Amino acid sequence: MKKLLVILILGMLLSGNAFSANKYFYLKCPENIKKVRISSSGYEKEGDLIGTIYVKLKSESKITIHFNYEITKSKPHIIIENFRVKNEGLGFSITDEFKDKEIKSFDYFKFIKIKNEYAFLRTHKWWNAKTKDYDESEVDYDSTGKCENIVKKDYKKFLKG
Repeated sequence: MKKLLVILILGMLLSGNAFSANKYFYLKCPENIKKVRISSSGYEKEGDLIGTIYVKLKSESKITIHFNYEITKSKPHIIIENFRVKNEGLGFSITDEFKDKEIKSFDYFKFIKIKNEYAFLRTHKWWNAKTKDYDESEVDYDSTGKCENIVKKDYKKFLKG
């Protein structure tokens, strides 16, 4: 009888862990500019709410991040898609970098878990060369925000714009 009880309890624990390993959770994080190093447009100002990031995270292992500027009401665009996160003591981080002749892009996110909530720090750098359609531009800033947990239904609704 004791063996059956132990097997039953172990089975429930293992099936619970297997379920949580596939669990997604979603965050909505208003993003406020903390420090501006370069802003060729002049749009980025310290203390301003620049926009909102929407996060889909699979058990602190893979992440997708969308971003929507505060001044537009358009559909959020993808910043990071299905990246593996680097787990750290108090949370996790992600780094994404791209470089070619016309564009240089760098994004670093650090998410810090405080109880059951997250706060984040972001470093964002962008440069694009002058083309026939666009002037040269450059931006480099740090931002922060406190995230709220949202349900999948709300996450999908936000992504529709």
